[in-house]
Amino acid sequence: MPNVFKDEYQNYDNLLTEATVKYTTGTETLQKGNKLKRGAVLGYISGTDKVTLVNKGATDTSKSVYCILATDIDATDKDMVVPVYYSGGFNTRNLTFGGNDTYKDHKLSARLVSIFFNSIPRG
Repeated sequence: MPNVFKDEYQNYDNLLTEATVKYTTGTETLQKGNKLKRGAVLGYISGTDKVTLVNKGATDTSKSVYCILATDIDATDKDMVVPVYYSGGFNTRNLTFGGNDTYKDHKLSARLVSIFFNSIPRG
């Protein structure tokens, strides 16, 4: 797996938006059943110590933003440890959410964990 936290890798897809915002990184266990792209917005499932795609309709704690996936991953068949961003500024055009959610549904919960959603115009 490439080092997804090196600057030259981060900037290829315009996911990151703020050079002045501190990006905190780490790893989490992604719950099986997820095949996600870099920029997937993840919620934490309390009691399982796992993350999954955030969804405002969830009945558990995964309805709130916890982190952002840092690389494409296929965890369809098994739980996988994945690289994530715990804080930083992210381009709304390159984020994915569960259900029919948009960044507007999660703006407050993201802000509470130092994740900032920014709209970057198409160039």
